[in-house]
Amino acid sequence: MILNLDRRVREWHDAAIIDAATLERIRAHEACREGHAWVGFGIAAVGVVALLTGIISIVAANWDFLSDNVKLAGYFSLQILVGVLFVRAESKLGIWREMVLIIFASLFLAGIALVGQVYNLSGPWWQTLLFWLLLALPPACAAHSYVLPFLWSLTILVTSVVWSIEASGWSELERVGCTLTSPFVLISASLLSTRLGVLRQEFRKALIVSGIGALLLPGALWADFTWNFGSFGVAPGKPYLLLPSIGALASAALSLARPAVPLRLRATTACLLLFAAAYLTAPLLLAPASLLPEPLGELLGALGFIALWALAAAAAVMASMRRLFNVASFAIAVRVVVTYFQVFGTLTATGLGLIISGLVIISVGLLWNRGRKIVNNLLKGAI
Repeated sequence: MILNLDRRVREWHDAAIIDAATLERIRAHEACREGHAWVGFGIAAVGVVALLTGIISIVAANWDFLSDNVKLAGYFSLQILVGVLFVRAESKLGIWREMVLIIFASLFLAGIALVGQVYNLSGPWWQTLLFWLLLALPPACAAHSYVLPFLWSLTILVTSVVWSIEASGWSELERVGCTLTSPFVLISASLLSTRLGVLRQEFRKALIVSGIGALLLPGALWADFTWNFGSFGVAPGKPYLLLPSIGALASAALSLARPAVPLRLRATTACLLLFAAAYLTAPLLLAPASLLPEPLGELLGALGFIALWALAAAAAVMASMRRLFNVASFAIAVRVVVTYFQVFGTLTATGLGLIISGLVIISVGLLWNRGRKIVNNLLKGAI
């Protein structure tokens, strides 16, 4: 039985969407199609890992005794062998196909490292990652699981961060401005490919989830920190500060142009993207740590963080994404508690302050648990 299918069909049956006979036919069909028990897959996976570990340990122990030609021949032979295995399994959907595809794509990175070692090549890490992204793009497009597309999408984000660290000849603001654009590029690529129908659903979902996740998690945390402590030197007139805004405008326009999606969800998603761009780039323009009073910078950072996650919570409700709504409401509750300690930090060091702080945290927890249900119901009723 595929993941969560049994629970879902029971929910469909309880909601009178399907009858008992249909439920049993679905179970029987999926049981026959699965073909192998998960226990068998687990045993096979352990065996494969043990086999590969043994091979790697033997090769590593004799690495210095192997000539460069033997190393290269061994690598290309292994790469070709895994490619042949994938071609043979390409028409058979399942774990074996996806495992072989992931290994095939991952071996490209090992090949890049091996060629660099054999020929004494060196260079920045972002170039290595970019080359792997180009080589791994076709396998990622062919994947039927989410593992490889998510790995590819996350590597895009990591590559942009590594580039911002290693790039020479660029100012800090230029590098940060370009890096902040990468999540919007992933989101735009997902929305555009959905409209054109040129990528698999798994790849499109990996792109948009990685892009929005980057805005909400590391992006929001970075912006909140920058509003409090950022000290970027402002250099007006540079076009790189417009790149995140241009990326947000493009992704927002593509979000609004989705005819099959309810208008409220399209508009909320567009607002989320535009506000994220403003929240992330404003500290680069204002240099809050040097131009704004400290309490004002902290307040703007906290309000922006809460507003960004509130938009994410609203979009999650409209899209029936319960987990994202729970994560968003939890993030808001945590930020409220952090704001309390920022404002009353010195008072919490006393016994009375600790008692009051405990009561505040408990109250926030209770309000979070009850308030998220109320907001969830209100937003659902407004759709």
